[in-house]
Amino acid sequence: MRHYLRRNSIWLGVVALLGMTPLAQAQTGGIVSPMRDQRMDLDNLERQREQSRVQQEIERERERQQQLGPAAPAPGAAAPAADTEARFLVNEIELLGDEDPAPEVETILAAYRGKPMGAHEIMAIVRDLTNHYMARGFVTTIVTVQPGSLNQGKLVLEVKWGTIKGMTINGQPPDGIRDHLRLFSALPFAADDVLDMGDIDQAVDNLMKAGSQDVIRIVPDVEAGKSTLDVVTAPPKRFNLGVGMNNSGRESEGWNQYSGSLGINNLTGLNDTLSTYYAQQDFKDSRNLQQIGSVSYSLPIGKWNFDASWYGSRYEKITGGVLGDYLSEGSSQRYNARLSRLLMRDADGKTSAYVKLGVKDNANSVAGFDLGVSSKMYSELGFGLSHVGKLGGGWVYGDLSLTAGVPWFGATWRDDPDMRHFDPDFVKVNGSLTWSRPFRIGSAEFQYEAGGGFQYSENRMVNDAQLSLGDEYTVRGFKDTAFYGDSGAWISNTLRMPLRANVLGGIELAPFVGYDVGFVNKNQPGARPEYLMGAAVGLRFSGKYFTSSLSYGWPLMSPGSTQTLAKAINYRLDLRY
Repeated sequence: MRHYLRRNSIWLGVVALLGMTPLAQAQTGGIVSPMRDQRMDLDNLERQREQSRVQQEIERERERQQQLGPAAPAPGAAAPAADTEARFLVNEIELLGDEDPAPEVETILAAYRGKPMGAHEIMAIVRDLTNHYMARGFVTTIVTVQPGSLNQGKLVLEVKWGTIKGMTINGQPPDGIRDHLRLFSALPFAADDVLDMGDIDQAVDNLMKAGSQDVIRIVPDVEAGKSTLDVVTAPPKRFNLGVGMNNSGRESEGWNQYSGSLGINNLTGLNDTLSTYYAQQDFKDSRNLQQIGSVSYSLPIGKWNFDASWYGSRYEKITGGVLGDYLSEGSSQRYNARLSRLLMRDADGKTSAYVKLGVKDNANSVAGFDLGVSSKMYSELGFGLSHVGKLGGGWVYGDLSLTAGVPWFGATWRDDPDMRHFDPDFVKVNGSLTWSRPFRIGSAEFQYEAGGGFQYSENRMVNDAQLSLGDEYTVRGFKDTAFYGDSGAWISNTLRMPLRANVLGGIELAPFVGYDVGFVNKNQPGARPEYLMGAAVGLRFSGKYFTSSLSYGWPLMSPGSTQTLAKAINYRLDLRY
């Protein structure tokens, strides 16, 4: 009889936790469980890493544009000639060297056809064409006049493309395999290519990804039309070490989480980076365990960039039952790969396209019983566009993607009985946008930052594919809970007042206020949108070797829930070297 009661108490726990399976998760908003905690931790870590990546993209683009000087226009036309200057009616203008002229070139040529031309007009058309090529990034390309048949009504011009002779480092040829690899990653097969500032800007971008502050100088060569690209650099910092703490846990179970990180720059010599992270929760009950970690790798090759990442979490939690305690445990893995290519770069920013592949694998059990319905693998394939650059006096980063569930790598699919209420072959559209702009009121400096994102799908998705809101990266004012939906959106607003001091290598103290709003909606009968609204105040303190922040948030509007919402107090301290 006792064995029967014991077994039934375990199954009561199993049934209770089954309430957190994908079906129940799709029907509830703010209810929490070890599995939900696990997803929240991974979501927060991914969003923190994504926020850091976006800021690095913006910072590299800002530094690159600060390196650019204003392009020198081609020499102006000569002073008007005397009335006695010979002029010829030119009905035909031939341009050699440009096999596929842009429409702007044709417009310039058409403006001079059928007109009398002398030295002044010839200098003007050469100037206009040269300025056109310079504006497109061909800063060492020139246009010359070919002698011949002007008196026969024909003007022959030739484009002399400026090309790259080679690359050097601090004025010297590359020394060793790592130098050669680093230059190859920055600008592959550069020798004899047409010198294009867009390619050079991308090379600088790739070099800076390895943690250096490089500049490329264009050095004219003795050979006409040739230039050497000289990389002015200092040895990049090879290792980044960090330790930190935050209060991402629950106040009732133990707030603090301790972390460590290690980053390696220029790992193989190809301007690639490897980053690792590990964190563990400090529970009041030492029998409980929560671990989370990540590994990411990034490799740039010219206009291409390959990124791969792994995020993982594992938990063990003791829960009280009718006849004693039982153990719930589980793990979650996320694997991501992304291949992107630069599509366009100009003086204001860059636009890239990418393809991405993701796999999520979950395993959960209670008292040794596997929870099959919440122990599934899902995979997805996506395509997207991203842009970073200047906009409206500030800096913007935007991303738009289309993602679909796919039956790859053994992923759960439509023939799984547990998926009868869901669409593993979902299609969803996601977007995100970040824009920041500094401004002044009198002598006081401020910075406004707006962020937001959305997800739209007509499918009913499992929890792992849904949008989650209610954290310090989406709608602030909420803690220890999250709200999920197949579709949704959020807008975040932050106003900072940075105060700087030139001590300890430079420090910044930035008080801030924030106001956020969002909603989620589930594609199920009778579902209505759930709206969230929150506010936050806080302080961020940063320097060369540390970053610290403290904020307090409170909900202004939240979906109906039987659960008392936790105080949204967030603090973080990170030390780095």
